[in-house]
Amino acid sequence: MARSGKKKSTVPRSIDYREFISQVRLVALSIERGAFNVDRERFFNELEGEKGKYLISAAYKVAKVGKDFFDTLSSFDVSTDAAPGREPSLRIVCSVSAHFHCPGRVDPQSCERFANSEMKLIVWPFFRQFAFDATSRMSIPPVAIPLSTELE
Repeated sequence: MARSGKKKSTVPRSIDYREFISQVRLVALSIERGAFNVDRERFFNELEGEKGKYLISAAYKVAKVGKDFFDTLSSFDVSTDAAPGREPSLRIVCSVSAHFHCPGRVDPQSCERFANSEMKLIVWPFFRQFAFDATSRMSIPPVAIPLSTELE
């Protein structure tokens, strides 16, 4: 059998981002950490005084990249607006991990791009439900987190 003169490249080809996301499959989504704290008396006083403004923050990152998978970690924090040096009357924090399989080669740069863009579409509703459920079980009016993730 004749061999061709071309050597097979050992350098992995760069993959297109659209190709990457078409192959990504969510395998698991779970809360890694969740906590909440409320000072009900102060919370209801602030609510009556119409100070009931919420501060919401979110952060997304790649936690691990393997040959055919990657993990992300998303962190969320919602709290009432408090005076400097004072604890908020309500605070909810939540960390959500996600595990993805990708049958093609996993490109770390594509994973980073995914974590900072498409990841929001996957975990934001999960966080919204967590905050709504937590506050409703705290015997306070449920916090309605906006539908949009355009907070950053």
